[in-house]
Amino acid sequence: MADGFVHVAGNPLPDRAECGHLELAGGVRLRYGQFAPNGAAAGTVLMLQGRGECMERQFETIRDLNARNLHVLSFDWRGQGASPPAGKPGRVGHISSFARYEEDLVSLVQQVMLPDCPPPYFMLGNSMGAHVGLATIARYTWFDAAVMAAPFIDVAPSRLPRWFKVSVVGAMTALGLGRVKTPLTNGARPTEDDFARNPLTSDRTRFARNMRIWDEAPLLSAHAPSAGWAFAALRSCRRLARMDNREPLKCAALLVIAGQDKVVSNEAIQQFARFVPGAATVTLNGARHDILSEADFYRDQFFAAFDAFLADRLRPL
Repeated sequence: MADGFVHVAGNPLPDRAECGHLELAGGVRLRYGQFAPNGAAAGTVLMLQGRGECMERQFETIRDLNARNLHVLSFDWRGQGASPPAGKPGRVGHISSFARYEEDLVSLVQQVMLPDCPPPYFMLGNSMGAHVGLATIARYTWFDAAVMAAPFIDVAPSRLPRWFKVSVVGAMTALGLGRVKTPLTNGARPTEDDFARNPLTSDRTRFARNMRIWDEAPLLSAHAPSAGWAFAALRSCRRLARMDNREPLKCAALLVIAGQDKVVSNEAIQQFARFVPGAATVTLNGARHDILSEADFYRDQFFAAFDAFLADRLRPL
């Protein structure tokens, strides 16, 4: 990590990449990256990672955005990736409130994006990153448009009722066990052998690439969420679900649904778009949750929607 990034075979670093660190209150140190296109920029995309991810996991998508003459700013959320580096591999991802994520995003925008990155500004959120992004564009007017891949607005339905999940992780948090791994979640680092039963992508090559990142840089991993994280997430989901026409988004947002998503609730995404002005949906039938790591058949559809949504908002070159 001499240049601040982890280099993994088959996952080339974008050409013009620079790594930096943002010092925040409480000793939090966010690792961020700026990725410039080879020519003039038509705007900047703030890319928001999903839970447990790191910037390296999205190098391919960053290169795709650079090829569209877009400058990219991204970062590792606190408690995952290299924000800050973990003391040991396989840490439990923890946060006490999603408000901390929102505060970190706002700090990055104010201290890095606005002074250093070329406008206009766009947001690309993935899963949990899309969740935090939606909460942010409901409050601030910095962005011209947002595209959210498989946004985490609520968890996918399961055999356990929602009230039971809230009760369990809420009780654990109240008893001081908020940093303990959420019950019934697998804390082991995934491997290439897990491809057949993975809910994220149907693309074996991209799945293997992502597993190599964890293999070669295990300190970047944060696989299992803590009970406190789960409780904070469910509370924040409830807040998003209460949004309606009294809280229109400050910019237009395209919510891209993965048709075969087993991680987040597609019904919740559709409900959000139905009641919150500024939000619209498009569905990629057959795609699994991690759209940006899916097969070309689905990624091509995603970028077709992305390009069409941003076309009239980009700076002419």
